[in-house]
Amino acid sequence: MPAIDPLTVLAYAGIGFAGALAGSMAGLGGGFIILPTLTFLGFSPHNAVADTKAAVFANSLLSTLSNWAAGQRPPAWLYAAVAVPMIVMAYVGAWAAAVLPGNVVAGVAAVAILVGAVRLVIGRGKERSFKEISLTNGGVAVASLTGALSGFVAGITGLGGGVVNMPVFTNILHLAPADAVSLSLSCILPSAAMALVRHVIDSILTEHAVPLAVGAAVGGLVGSRVARRVRPAVLRYLIAAFVSASALRMILRAAGLA
Repeated sequence: MPAIDPLTVLAYAGIGFAGALAGSMAGLGGGFIILPTLTFLGFSPHNAVADTKAAVFANSLLSTLSNWAAGQRPPAWLYAAVAVPMIVMAYVGAWAAAVLPGNVVAGVAAVAILVGAVRLVIGRGKERSFKEISLTNGGVAVASLTGALSGFVAGITGLGGGVVNMPVFTNILHLAPADAVSLSLSCILPSAAMALVRHVIDSILTEHAVPLAVGAAVGGLVGSRVARRVRPAVLRYLIAAFVSASALRMILRAAGLA
């Protein structure tokens, strides 16, 4: 790859940092900021997606390691019950997107996500930590359905998953915000890794992917630590704001206005 000047390296590292900082605090991965920024800067759709996946992988990896080291590690059964159907249904959703009217589906999904974001701050029931979610009494079934729903909507809309994960994890699993963030970023990690490998094989990463990923790694570490220190009520509002912004952007795109 051709060399880029130091100021450009810092600029792209800053983009990765900003996206990952917000993403790791809200459980969204960071792509919702990085991808439109790269598109605005003139990247082709393929290059923008590939470079964004490099940053999302770095963010989700460092955020997950940080959260797990701090004790916010989802039980193995819960992680498997959510992540496996999520990955499978993401492919099903991607197939469905090819045969269903894309704008209509994306618009409906975005409205549902927006409603879920609103429910983060109003009409909340009792929140549960990882330790309060039981393997018995239908726990596996609920977790699997949650992952399947999240993966399908993410696949059909082309989202990375986080913007779907957070409303679903908080409103169906009733996870506390910090635990929902940790589970979401953990589930994003394997799909981001597979996507990144595909982009490396296809050689569509640009020379900007490395500074973006480095910035995202640092942002992921900082954001995950900040999220653990923010009061749950404040974190709920932050998550709702980021999810709502992403959903509104989806609605505008579906309407052909963005």
